[in-house]
Amino acid sequence: MEAILTLFENTLILKSPFKLSFRSSYSHYKLKRLLLNTIWGLINIFMIVFAIQNMIESHFEMLWIVPLIIYVLSYWIISSMLIDTLIGDEIDNQLSK
Repeated sequence: MEAILTLFENTLILKSPFKLSFRSSYSHYKLKRLLLNTIWGLINIFMIVFAIQNMIESHFEMLWIVPLIIYVLSYWIISSMLIDTLIGDEIDNQLSK
């Protein structure tokens, strides 16, 4: 909901293209992060469903539990590092100027 409100705020309020405030860059960062997290999550959901189907067909359901637990524990750490690398850390860059 916050992303939709941010999108409307950015499109309805006319701003000078030469002046960006901290709030607008923070909202832009949050929107990009939300979109990349959504795409990353959908890719991972499809991969998990595919892997579960293969495990059920090969009758190794119990073997699937350990890698799944490890994957779930490391998912958010890896995804946050990957997404921060892709979109850059605009908030820290804005604060350091």
